[in-house]
Amino acid sequence: MSLLRVGVDCGGTNTDCVVVQGERIVAHCKSPTLRRVGAGVRRSLHTALQGLPSPRPPISHLMLGTTHFVNAMLQGVDLQRVAVLRLGGHATQSLPPLADWPPHLAHLVNGAVFSIRGGYEFDGRELAPLDEDAIVQACTEVRELGIQSVVISCVFSTVCSEQVECASKIVRRELGGDGRTLYLSTCTELGRLGLIERENATIINGCLRALADETISSLEKELQELDGQERGQEETPEIQLYLTQNDGTLMPMAVARELPVLTFASGTTNSMRGAAFLTGYRDAIVMDIGGTSTDVGLIRKGFPVERALDAQVGGVRTNFRLPDVHSIGLGGGSRVRINEEDGSITIGPDSVGCHLREDAIVFGGSTLTTTDIAVAAGLCEIGDPSLILHGPLAPSKEVIKKCLDQITLMLGEIVEKVVPPPSSTGEKLPLLLVGGGQVLVSKEVQFPGIAEIIRPKYSGVVNAFGAAIGQVSVERELALLMLPGQRDNVVRELQNKLTEELLASNPSLKKEAVEMVELQEIPIPYMQDRYRLRMKLVGDIQWGDSEVVVDLLGEATEEKECETSRAETENPSAEEEVVDTSLASDYQLPASDLEVLEADPHSEDIAPSLDAPIGVEDCASVEILMKMFPLTFDEDGSWLIRKQDLAFISFGCALLGSGGGGATHGSFVRGCHALEQGKKIRVVPVRSLPEDSLVVPVAFLGAPSVLNEKIASGKEFQCVENLERTDLRRISEAASGGKFSLQGTIRAVMSAEIGGMNGMEPLLVSAETGFPVVDADGMGRAFPQLDHFLPYVYGVPGLPCTIANHQGDSVMVTKAASSRILEDILRVNSINFGCVGGLTMCPLSMETIRAHCVQNSVSLAWRLGAAMHVVRHTPSLDPMRALPAMVQGQILYSGKICSLERRVEKGFSVGRILVGPIQPVVSGQQSHDSPSEEPLMRVTFRNENILVERVCCPEQMNTPVEELTALEQCACVPNIISVLETESGFPIACEELSFGQRVSLLVQPGPLQYHTEQAMKIIGPRAFGLHCEYQPTCSTGSYVQGPSVFDDTA
Repeated sequence: MSLLRVGVDCGGTNTDCVVVQGERIVAHCKSPTLRRVGAGVRRSLHTALQGLPSPRPPISHLMLGTTHFVNAMLQGVDLQRVAVLRLGGHATQSLPPLADWPPHLAHLVNGAVFSIRGGYEFDGRELAPLDEDAIVQACTEVRELGIQSVVISCVFSTVCSEQVECASKIVRRELGGDGRTLYLSTCTELGRLGLIERENATIINGCLRALADETISSLEKELQELDGQERGQEETPEIQLYLTQNDGTLMPMAVARELPVLTFASGTTNSMRGAAFLTGYRDAIVMDIGGTSTDVGLIRKGFPVERALDAQVGGVRTNFRLPDVHSIGLGGGSRVRINEEDGSITIGPDSVGCHLREDAIVFGGSTLTTTDIAVAAGLCEIGDPSLILHGPLAPSKEVIKKCLDQITLMLGEIVEKVVPPPSSTGEKLPLLLVGGGQVLVSKEVQFPGIAEIIRPKYSGVVNAFGAAIGQVSVERELALLMLPGQRDNVVRELQNKLTEELLASNPSLKKEAVEMVELQEIPIPYMQDRYRLRMKLVGDIQWGDSEVVVDLLGEATEEKECETSRAETENPSAEEEVVDTSLASDYQLPASDLEVLEADPHSEDIAPSLDAPIGVEDCASVEILMKMFPLTFDEDGSWLIRKQDLAFISFGCALLGSGGGGATHGSFVRGCHALEQGKKIRVVPVRSLPEDSLVVPVAFLGAPSVLNEKIASGKEFQCVENLERTDLRRISEAASGGKFSLQGTIRAVMSAEIGGMNGMEPLLVSAETGFPVVDADGMGRAFPQLDHFLPYVYGVPGLPCTIANHQGDSVMVTKAASSRILEDILRVNSINFGCVGGLTMCPLSMETIRAHCVQNSVSLAWRLGAAMHVVRHTPSLDPMRALPAMVQGQILYSGKICSLERRVEKGFSVGRILVGPIQPVVSGQQSHDSPSEEPLMRVTFRNENILVERVCCPEQMNTPVEELTALEQCACVPNIISVLETESGFPIACEELSFGQRVSLLVQPGPLQYHTEQAMKIIGPRAFGLHCEYQPTCSTGSYVQGPSVFDDTA
């Protein structure tokens, strides 16, 4: 007789349970979730098993999906204090652990923080030997503080983990044993490249370890106490317990105790996996409509597609794996509001939730909900239909039709975000519709790009079924060296290592059942032959009986269906209190720095004061923006930067990065930390400096991704202060053969390029050195090479020039025949310094800054961020209309990325994306699938976006991107080309571009200094290897130097 397998999904409101035997689902039930997970699982199991024939087979496996841990994080309850040991020493001192956490959460979990010498460079060399004595001393303090949870993070632990393993042994020796409780979490088990995000994920895991231990122990105890009726037979095997994780697979309870953070999105992935299995589709789109929200995601090869970008949980930025799910506030309990003045309809995002049976009109309530609309439209029979059809609160037929049209429109828009671009064969994917709220979708509705809509049986408990049929898995992302010809060996070695790891944690798993389902090889810019290698293996659990093969239509199956009503739990005991929360889906894309500041309850109020209606033209007005966000000025007239200014400048720098320049978020967080320490960041206008002043341009040179791991220490630009004590006149004359002489006093610093993170770095230098930042820069955007620096373009000598590492060790270059050779020298040294170095460039005279640098660029970045903040708070403003007005630019095209090619060429990230049309969403029975004759847009990038062309029609989709025939050149370098997320208007870096993203292409004119014959030879299209000439972009107008924030305060 086949044994039973049980799948349970504990959501924020309901707990679903299914019982599977052999090839059949034999029972399932839904009941309100209890606060104690173990008690809730046992009660659901007891309910589901009632009525099955006796004697019945015993239960062999129980698979549980729960939102218990993510809800604890989101609510800030049951979190444990942690001690964080970061192995990185000098390389990370400017930004301690937890610095970017919301203050209320940081206060709850921050037990102690220790900076320990150690860590690695990008190539596996040690940053410093591990300071074992410091770890022992840290353990002594941790013991005295009574902290039980310890987190170990390490710079470039994705390259080498030996120091983490050594530190773990010391911590276990010093804090474990003798009956002491120790919860140890390490960054080698979680996350991807990016120290802060990976460390954050590990800290979240650490603060949940005690709760996981308690929860799992409670569950095991409840199952041990099952009576004979529940167990099925007297002689029963021990029930094997598994928890579902974020990618839709399972992990044994022993692993779940150590890695509870991997359960955060398991409810969503369970639904997707269950729907795919029930229908037999391995590639499909899944729509799960619940009581409050709708989640839509894509299944490939039977597994949810994961996010390409980082995600944040409860305001904490992380980079561990989460499904790429889009959500909206539309469900079966969504409130429907009718505007009596104009008859317009508003649906959601608020919902009556679990009170549907009390509040909805069809149940005798007085709140109009989407379920009422579905009943009135004849889509389902729930409650008393006469109350919504003929009662005093019955809506008109016109209102019912408007509601159905709006529901279809809302669902169609979110489906469109998930539908992949059409393949070369034109094949479309089915949509699997599940969840209790699926009654909102009429059988006549079609969605664009969808082959058909399928409603699998058991869709109300599909999440529990997804848990019941899960596989076990292991995933890892490492930064590895793969020399030509060695790729197969490297992949094979990693596969063998992960296979052994999976088999060790799942003894019943057989090696031949392990399969590699994902392999990604992403080249790392500036690091020749180094790749981010990501691999995922899965294996089928040995059930001891036949595999699950569910009848696709549920025919010929005998199954027990039951439901525990809320009335049965009206008076639960204190231990079995009913939970009602819908927080579990609150994980989001990474916030922009504007959103980070808005979400901080302890930051200054930066919501714009809108005294009058705001139009698009107002967003470009410095005067209006400064009235909304008054600036702070020092006694000497310098602009004192605050957190809100950092957030605004961060957005502006990202936009001006033209897809490159490195992420600005790390600089923003470091700047906020510097301000919290009482340091000053000052900006001054060019006109305020005496004529004998010298200004030092600064920038990081090398791979921006390295700074995501080896955080800038602040010592990389100590050479700015050292230059004050240097005989600049003698060195400059010697370097130029007497043709150039530097004379004057260093009084300020300046950004070498305003685009990307280098636009932010001078602000950090100001905080450390006291020098103000000049409101100007040397590029007006981001460019990949040092010889693109405008003073160098026009022949200004660049020597002396200094590059330094995280410890302040430096090399001064005093001889180079050209700016290109100077760059070659500096790049060799940056590699020796760990593939990145702080560049202190040759000081510039006031005459050079006025003649060759871009003026008011810090003001421009601030204005762009402030204007975008206004747009975010003004529903009537569309980012795609407002942004072009801010920059005298033009939106060339809006569509979806349907192809992506990327490689590393001579250290640069080179590639192309193809952006295709988006078909409009039409409700009702109209077809959405008429072919589009609209051409596609091809964007070429070389670290930054450099060319946009209109290319072939969709019939050529199977042709490689670079071979498509160009029909028209739309924009090219030196104009600034940005790929924006259409919905939010936020810029997307070239390294973050991914298949299926919905984007808009913005072009804005580049600074006038680039539009000369002399400049075009160095930064024009042909200088980048493009076979075209520069053409001014129509409709963008000419570049106009933006006003300075100081112009309105003079």
